[in-house]
Amino acid sequence: MLRDVLGCGYFAIAATFGQGAFVAQIPNDRQDRLAVSTLPAARVGSIEDLFAKSGDRAQLTTWGCDAQPAETPDWFAIPRKMHWVGGLYAPGTNPAEAFRPFNVVADFDGIVYLPRVRAEDIPSDRPLIPGRKR
Repeated sequence: MLRDVLGCGYFAIAATFGQGAFVAQIPNDRQDRLAVSTLPAARVGSIEDLFAKSGDRAQLTTWGCDAQPAETPDWFAIPRKMHWVGGLYAPGTNPAEAFRPFNVVADFDGIVYLPRVRAEDIPSDRPLIPGRKR
């Protein structure tokens, strides 16, 4: 919807990481508790693996909304797996389930990649947002 209204003034940026720990809400938890989960190094052939091979530093890569298929490197021409971790994540989930295939050039206008993330503490003073009432 935003792309329809703003055109190329809207930039969809993916954010991903190679490995590490993060805080997410436990899905379907009645107390809306948070938990720290950890994922190992990204799988070979994943988008994160490609970034990791170019160095151990944070990266931002953009290509804009008007990228043409002929300008797309062959590696990105087919969907590639990328970490898909949102605000909800079940502790103990099989790490292979944390990946989803994306055609990054078609789905996004850029990617922020962090080689390693860490979660030190779960915030104790976060506001709880009640569920929607039907």
